[in-house]
Amino acid sequence: MTYQTNDIVAARTYGLAFISTFLAYGVGTALLDGMFTAPDPIAVIEAGSTIFVSSIILTVIVHTIANMTLAVIMFKILQPFCRFLHVAYLAFAGIATTALLVGGAMLALALPLSGNQTFGPEQTIEHVALLHKGNFYLYQAGMTIWGVGGFLMCIVLLRTKLVPTWLPVWGMVGYCVFVIGTVSEFYGSGFGVTLSLPGGLFELALSLWLIIKGFDYSHVNAKSTA
Repeated sequence: MTYQTNDIVAARTYGLAFISTFLAYGVGTALLDGMFTAPDPIAVIEAGSTIFVSSIILTVIVHTIANMTLAVIMFKILQPFCRFLHVAYLAFAGIATTALLVGGAMLALALPLSGNQTFGPEQTIEHVALLHKGNFYLYQAGMTIWGVGGFLMCIVLLRTKLVPTWLPVWGMVGYCVFVIGTVSEFYGSGFGVTLSLPGGLFELALSLWLIIKGFDYSHVNAKSTA
């Protein structure tokens, strides 16, 4: 009974953490992109420094904490049912989160750079644009790695039936499409956002399912291995 109670808490924490990552990174990135793509990003960043710093906190700190929280929880849930996949999942999640963390830190450098008198206005704008582009590539790399880790997670969820079969099947297809989209962005396809929808909707559906239903251990053989 204690194990089941702890499991429900873990499942709900996972779901809430996943939703938190969407909100933190989504809101923070939307605000930052609006600043970096403005005709005069330096002036916009300086004028909205409070919003800028708050957005950095959302994308760098809040997102990182929430992302690693859900990854560690899923690692512990999957651990009894596979020898290697749970370790691979945690490794991919950690690398992906680090890539996004570094990308967000690059954007944070735009604020001190905007007040630097060493460079002229044109050079400063070029440096800020370079930081934004670097963040873009780190995001695509991080999301590609995240998609691979998510695919491995879905394999274990499918084999153990900890959640209904349709969820991990949806996730496996969604992550495959997602990875295709993120890799294509390196070539300037512009399809990344569209191709991320199936995987993103799966993550939202999984989060809501775990918050409401939790994990189902009725089909699990505790001695099964991958």
